[in-house]
Amino acid sequence: MLQLDARRRAAPVQKSVWFFRALVTLIAVRIQLSLRRADVIRAGIVAHAAVTPPDTWEMRLTNWSVTQAARLVPRATCLTQAFAGQQMLARRGKQSMVRISIPAGHYETFAPHAWLMVENHIVLGGEPDEYVRHHTLLHYRSNSMTPLAANALGDHDPAEEIRA
Repeated sequence: MLQLDARRRAAPVQKSVWFFRALVTLIAVRIQLSLRRADVIRAGIVAHAAVTPPDTWEMRLTNWSVTQAARLVPRATCLTQAFAGQQMLARRGKQSMVRISIPAGHYETFAPHAWLMVENHIVLGGEPDEYVRHHTLLHYRSNSMTPLAANALGDHDPAEEIRA
């Protein structure tokens, strides 16, 4: 019981730290994207040897902090948020994947969307019911500079189990 109370007292401080890191990371990612330097972003993510998946608390903190900080960063698109979240997790040695997708059946208007995923969990980008209506184009793993085509992983069946 004492440990739980200590966690609750530490939570506001921890959230503040995560928020500040998210804000700084979002600004840096937004600047690099505006300079068309996604390679610099990817190199920064890959440089951290992400080897283990994050726990639920880390995924929730990433979602909360990036979502809140994105309100303060102009043009913090889904791609900006996904790369920022992936960079934050990679700095902690945690694996993730950015998936770029397009809505199924809306091919006349090219409107790609980015998702930050950990296994079958959506960390950033939307809800599972939205995700299943998308077709994945590319995957950016936290340990690889080169994106993979969707069929390279042999996944994204819209019926697959996705968890928020």
